[in-house]
Parts: sequence; C-alpha cells; structure tokens
Amino acid sequence: MKTRISNSLLVGAILGVVALGYTSDMFSRRAGLLFTSSLVAIGTLMSALALQVHPSGNMLWYFVGVRGIAGFGVGGEYPPSAAAGIEETDDVSILAF
Repeated sequence: MKTRISNSLLVGAILGVVALGYTSDMFSRRAGLLFTSSLVAIGTLMSALALQVHPSGNMLWYFVGVRGIAGFGVGGEYPPSAAAGIEETDDVSILAF
C-alpha cells in the first residue's frame, strides 16, 4: 500500500501534464494556472484531512485518491508555468536550442 500512496502523486502528475497542458493551451494560461493551483490546494487539504475518514482500509484508498488529485494539479502546473517563464524571459539565446 505504501507504493500505491507514493505512486499516486506521480501517476496523477503524468496524467495532469497530458490533460491539463492541452486544455491550458485551448483556453488560457491564466485560467489553467488558477485551476491547477486550486486542484493542488484542494487535494493537499483533503489529504491532510485523511485521518478524519474512518481509520480502516478505506482511509488508505481515500489517501491514494486525494494524492492523485493533488498530483493531477501538480502535473497540470508544468506546461503553463514553463510557457509563462519562457515568454517572460528577455534573453533570446534561451529560445535558440
């Protein structure tokens, strides 16, 4: 179960990069950043409250799920923040990979 808990954030991040990176391009970078930041905040808050769930096997599965939600938000943060960082740079040589 420890492996599932630790990997849920990573799997959520991979899925978040793919899904939310595309939707941030379709709508707007600002909306994408606000949405993904709220997902991270909500998922983290819910995982902090995981002990409030009845302490049994359900608590651990709940913890896996909410860490996946937080990971989905973390993965969704990467594409719009990287694009915003490149856009705001003044150095042209960084764009000439």
